[in-house]
Amino acid sequence: MELGATLPAALHSPAAEAWQVEFAKMLPELERLSNTQLAPWPLRVLRSSQLDAHRLDAELTTMLQEQFMAAFTLFQPGRVSNLAPELNLLLAGLVYWLSIWQGRATPGSELMNLRYRNEHAMEAAAAAAAAAGVGGCSGSGGSSAVQPPSWLHGGRTGLEGPGLSQQQKLGYAAAFVGLPYLWLWWMHPQ
Repeated sequence: MELGATLPAALHSPAAEAWQVEFAKMLPELERLSNTQLAPWPLRVLRSSQLDAHRLDAELTTMLQEQFMAAFTLFQPGRVSNLAPELNLLLAGLVYWLSIWQGRATPGSELMNLRYRNEHAMEAAAAAAAAAGVGGCSGSGGSSAVQPPSWLHGGRTGLEGPGLSQQQKLGYAAAFVGLPYLWLWWMHPQ
């Protein structure tokens, strides 16, 4: 008596291509799901994380200022302190230019894994997609090769969407570069 005849049928291993057959059966549903317009993920960013990122940016700027001022140790002490607001503006503008203006997050935001995105554009795109009724079933297109849908490869990260608009970038520059400079300039006696 052979061993295979005594085992129940449930314990026999399935055919090698069984998973491909099951995947082919599920592919139209997967394609339909991948082609539906998904609403943007709601952002729930903690204010404490935003404040921590801003604090990290301030600490970075302070460290840069200390290193920058060390370069002027051979100058007359009064001349460098008279230019402190302008030097701070230069460093803050440099950090702004290399981060926000280039479409990236500030260094503190990078450390906190925060990104800037245009929420007004995201809401408008979601409303337009809902009004147009985007979605539906595309089918497998008649191809004989079984290909997984594209969304299985990348997934959603929460970072999708447009970056800041030019007006938002300029507003950020005014609020976090210009206003601190004006405050230091006003408070610093010449």
